[in-house]
Amino acid sequence: MGSELLEEMGYWQPNRGWNTSRNQPVAGEYRAIALDLHGISASQAEQLKNDMESTQQKINTQDYTNLGKQQLVGDLLYATILCYFALNNVQDAISAKQANMVSYKAPSYGIFKTNITPMYWFGIPRNVKISGLTMGVDRAAMSSSIGSFLDTFAGICIRAYSTVTLFAKLRGWSTSVPLIIAT
Repeated sequence: MGSELLEEMGYWQPNRGWNTSRNQPVAGEYRAIALDLHGISASQAEQLKNDMESTQQKINTQDYTNLGKQQLVGDLLYATILCYFALNNVQDAISAKQANMVSYKAPSYGIFKTNITPMYWFGIPRNVKISGLTMGVDRAAMSSSIGSFLDTFAGICIRAYSTVTLFAKLRGWSTSVPLIIAT
């Protein structure tokens, strides 16, 4: 526990090849990965809602059988990153409509995880400190045509950042996240 790892995630696009990102997770983190391949399906959201309601009912009745970390932590983390993508998709659709654009969702993925900071003793992880929760959206993509693309693209980049900070504020979390827009 506490060892730093290397991770490469991605997906294959026939016309572009591999689209990957690299991360450095720490052994012991609990991570929920959400894929937004072409929007969030109603059945996917309904299944997650049913799972969470079942867990809530078991907690209320103090029936702790078959309640593990997936039900207690995993579903909450997964719901958070999935809701981020759903909110982002709605905002993309509104932005595209206002700018008279046709937009197409491209595959996207992100992680919501517990954040563990290892404490070292002579270069060896000896202890870990849970330092909060982290959302990382490595790939969020869309294509568009018609309308004023450059103005809308700049607005979408800023809006995607503001969606993360808005989402954090709604959940009561810290929003000290640096804004970095790649050029």
